[in-house]
Amino acid sequence: MNLFRGAILSLLFYCFALETVSQNLGFRFETISVDQGLSQTSVWSILQDRDGFIWIGTADGLNRYDGYTFTVFRHNPQDPSSLTNNNVATLAHDNDGNIWIGSRSGLEKYELVTGTFSRLANTQKYKGTFLDTLIGKVFIDRDGVIWTGGISELGRLNPATGTIETFPRIHQLIALPNNIRPLLEDSDGDIWIGTMEGFLLYDRKSGELGRVKVPGMRDPGYGMIAYESRDGVIWLGTSKSQLVSYEKKNNAWRVWTNLPASLTSVNFNSFRSICEDEYGGLWLGTQYSGLFLLDRAAETFIRFIPVEGGKSNTRYEGVIQIYRDRSGLLSVGYDGAGIVKITPHPNKFPLIQFPLTGGTGTGDNFFKSIMVDRSGVIWAGTFDKGLKVFDRRSDSLKTFLHRPEDPRSLRSNTVLSLYEDREGDIWVGTINGVDVYERATSTFRHLTMPRYEGPGAGVLTGSSICEDGQGTVWIGSTPGLIVCDSSKSRLSFMKAYDSSGAELRLNVDRLQPAREGGLWIGTNANGLIKLPKGGGALHQSESGNIYLSRQRNE
Repeated sequence: MNLFRGAILSLLFYCFALETVSQNLGFRFETISVDQGLSQTSVWSILQDRDGFIWIGTADGLNRYDGYTFTVFRHNPQDPSSLTNNNVATLAHDNDGNIWIGSRSGLEKYELVTGTFSRLANTQKYKGTFLDTLIGKVFIDRDGVIWTGGISELGRLNPATGTIETFPRIHQLIALPNNIRPLLEDSDGDIWIGTMEGFLLYDRKSGELGRVKVPGMRDPGYGMIAYESRDGVIWLGTSKSQLVSYEKKNNAWRVWTNLPASLTSVNFNSFRSICEDEYGGLWLGTQYSGLFLLDRAAETFIRFIPVEGGKSNTRYEGVIQIYRDRSGLLSVGYDGAGIVKITPHPNKFPLIQFPLTGGTGTGDNFFKSIMVDRSGVIWAGTFDKGLKVFDRRSDSLKTFLHRPEDPRSLRSNTVLSLYEDREGDIWVGTINGVDVYERATSTFRHLTMPRYEGPGAGVLTGSSICEDGQGTVWIGSTPGLIVCDSSKSRLSFMKAYDSSGAELRLNVDRLQPAREGGLWIGTNANGLIKLPKGGGALHQSESGNIYLSRQRNE
């Protein structure tokens, strides 16, 4: 197992397993569901408005998300200005910031200024028209014209004039009933339309509507998605696991035949959404096989399967929409699993998680201390699973544990501090005292801890370890400060007193050698104090001076 590279995709609460891997990706992930305030876990549509809010249409309510909290809009029979239908299928926004909503109740508008909803078919002008029927898709073109698709009609509405228009010729091209979805306005202004019998194309210059004939494709199935990447390539996906790319400028078609087996083995596995990230990767959402990333350079597909508790979760199989906001963040909406937010920026801080050693305890990835020695090896002390030593060059991991039957094993499995001194010895501070690791024998030498009988007497821990400019090793513990002699074998406790002579319990958390000599001491009870070079008083601004005296070992 490649612990450093292979663990990048591991997450604190869930992870994604790869089926076909061209590279390991260090993306950050976050799940959003009802526990975070989302009204319902079946997410049909996602949109960012001009103010940066994310709007999410679900099977039970429309959600506005500010990155922290949700505002949920639902139908209220007592309020005619409320949302008409809680099952929100599709969303779009116009240049004025208004949100246009398609549902089983037709088309309605959320007015940004008034904060109210209005259903167009409530007016006599639009009653009985296509705006009064189920609308499964709505988008707004460059001229501000609203295109809608439903069971059997392709329609458009000009909000400026209030005029509506349908396309009777569409009935000559496809059989009825049909599910029509205006999907894309490409860079030429032409409109790509999905139907249950493939794709149609509306030529803006000529005003003509015609079938899209893909060379080599006899039965295109339902035209589900159309998308234009930044390089001008049109991408089409169907209900029969077919992916097509079209370079419009040179009329070059390609039907992708190297799709993963997990996608093509499912009968009528639909492509449901496609989105390009800012690095050129194409993210593909499918109905039954989840989320894929197409590496266009390598022409390989990476499949992401959510794993929770070591098992894959079928809730993440149905991707409905992938949406990229202005910051580059991807939001993936699932049918029954809420949203997975993906930050597709390469992660400069990859997460390393060590494999479990088994048995009981908090875990192998709950760290209390960490150190990189002079050769680049990582030493990590855990809460209750011993000391991990990870060599990135050889990709090897070694774990040291306390074993009661072995007197040369680690003193305790809870390691609070680590330090490599100038001679290369590794000092290990634990909750039961301090060890020195002997590299030659891979064993631990237990230092005899000095007795302490002052305030709150107890076991002397090794909460922090450092070496000053003179080569003296200092150890911080809960009662106070410990100093080691030049033989690295004899420890002495430094009792602390205030100016009145009362003994103090310093609760030392951190130690750091001062640049000009001496020692900085961070405490949990007496602030930040300093031991001057050569010893003497520890200066402290608030409580006056603190004095030390060495307590001999008994």
